[in-house]
Amino acid sequence: MCECPYNITTTIPEVFLLKGLSLVQDWAVWLSIPLAMMYLVSCLANSTLAAVIISERSLHKPMFIHIFVLALVDLSLSCSVIPKVLEILWFDSMTITAEACLIQMFCFYHMQGSELYIFTLMSYDRFVAICQPLRYHSMITNSLTIQSLVFIITWNLFLICPIPYLTTRLLYCQSNIVLNALCELLSVTNLACGDKTPNNIYMNFLVCINSLTGFILVAVSYILILRVVLRIGSSEARKKAFSTCIPHLIVMIFFHISSLFSFFLYLFGSHVPLHVQVMTSVMNTLLPPLLNPIVYGIRMKKIRQGLKKLSGRI
Repeated sequence: MCECPYNITTTIPEVFLLKGLSLVQDWAVWLSIPLAMMYLVSCLANSTLAAVIISERSLHKPMFIHIFVLALVDLSLSCSVIPKVLEILWFDSMTITAEACLIQMFCFYHMQGSELYIFTLMSYDRFVAICQPLRYHSMITNSLTIQSLVFIITWNLFLICPIPYLTTRLLYCQSNIVLNALCELLSVTNLACGDKTPNNIYMNFLVCINSLTGFILVAVSYILILRVVLRIGSSEARKKAFSTCIPHLIVMIFFHISSLFSFFLYLFGSHVPLHVQVMTSVMNTLLPPLLNPIVYGIRMKKIRQGLKKLSGRI
């Protein structure tokens, strides 16, 4: 039942106020400094990583194509959220139009979902490379890699498109105060009156399709990889395989768990302080773009060599 029968508007508010960081305004400047530095470093790192892969022909291979697309997705993910967060912290500018809010919501979920699918493809790539090395080049080709990436991004686009529509079809109360620093679906739909069942059902469906399924597939792939690695006779080869796979697995698990944690925190975290919930959502858009270039870039010898060549040309 609607809690505000005399204050319902049939349309989405023209503007929203993002007040999730209102409790930290006294130390907003100090909070903005590490956030801004992390944002700049992630943008520079992902841009450099993408430029290295484009410029170096020896890196035009399936594994590096995955990393290239992942860098672009990370850039888009952080750029869709962090500039507005910094604007709130620096200028106390909490206002965001409904159109901008829906675009941010769409970009946020589309990039997060795309990253989950890319991690799944990368785990399969590593599975074939380690478990079936003799068949790798016949099974994993550039053409297949590009087709797979186009498919998952298109498929995820299809899944995310209903989110803005379901948000606009709700009946809204007079309040336009969003208790978040970004336009997450649950934060915006909390302002609505009446039946939100379709939105909740679809959000749960997305979590199951994207997060849980992706997490299970990644986990299965790396369990099979670890089984094969443990059977390797050479300790040097085993050490090399572990040093490659374990950081990848940690980053993938971290991203999956943090995405699920943020979702369940907003569903069941009524006793968790608001600023903790908000900062969890913000960090989900900052930490993966910051960590991925390190794990998939700096640690890889071919990427470091490509970076030296690119630096020499510049």
